[in-house]
Formats: sequence, C-alpha cells, structure tokens
Amino acid sequence: MFRLLLIVISFFNVNGQLCGVGDRLDLTDSETFTDGSIVKNGIRFPPKYVFSQNVSGEIKTFGCPCEFKTCYKKCCPLGKVFHKSENASGCVEMYDVLQSAGMRLHFFDNYKRSVDLAGSGEFVLLTGIPCDGDVYIEDGGPWYVQEVSILC
Repeated sequence: MFRLLLIVISFFNVNGQLCGVGDRLDLTDSETFTDGSIVKNGIRFPPKYVFSQNVSGEIKTFGCPCEFKTCYKKCCPLGKVFHKSENASGCVEMYDVLQSAGMRLHFFDNYKRSVDLAGSGEFVLLTGIPCDGDVYIEDGGPWYVQEVSILC
C-alpha cells in the first residue's frame, strides 16, 4: 500500500509540472485575471500553461512561456555577460551586443533582421539558467541565430 501511495505522489509531483526548471518563469507575485490568465513582463500566460508547485514549503505559481512563444536563453541579464577566469566566474557588467544591437536573425548565414529582445514581444528572454559556472564559452567565431521557418 505504501509503495502505491509513493508512486501516486511521485506521478502527480512530476506530471504537475508543465515544463522544466529551465523553461519556466515564477509568476507568484503577478497579476491574475478573471479568465485565469496571468500577466508578467507583458506576457499573458493562458491558464493551461500555468501550474503551482510547493517550493521549500511555499506554494509558488509558474508559467511555461516556451510552450506558446519562442524562448531565448541567456545566462546573464541584458547588459551583463558571463566572464570566466581562473579566480572566479559569473555575470559582469560589460558591453552586451544583444542589448545594444539586438539579436541578429539569419537564414543560414544571410542576415535578415535584428530583434530587440527586451521590447519586441516576439521572444521571451530567460536569464540565469543554468549559469553554475560550468558552461560552454563561445570561441569568438561567427555564430548565427536562425529564424524559424516553415517549409511547405
């Protein structure tokens, strides 16, 4: 009987999460509307992309923006970049090309357009994930963010 109860509790705990830790936003202190949707940072989360979870004894509300919008993950907030040295690593204030020039979208290696990550509403910027210091650092060579396209 105890095993069955443990399996049921585990099932609800895992299946109660609509998305992983790296793909969710904390909506606990956000405005909730009568239709059940929640708005945070100008993003309206429909009820089907919202869930609650017990975190250290406190019930928190989370939303899964990557389920209905395109997400872009960046370890550090806009205006900061991840710096890794022998002594320390972490986010430092430094020139951030994404903040000053926007994200340049390409089709293969052909430039198409720039997008303001903070103000366009086209992308959801998720920051601080995972940034535990064990991250891959680009070699400084050219890299391209590809625009999603649909082939018919």
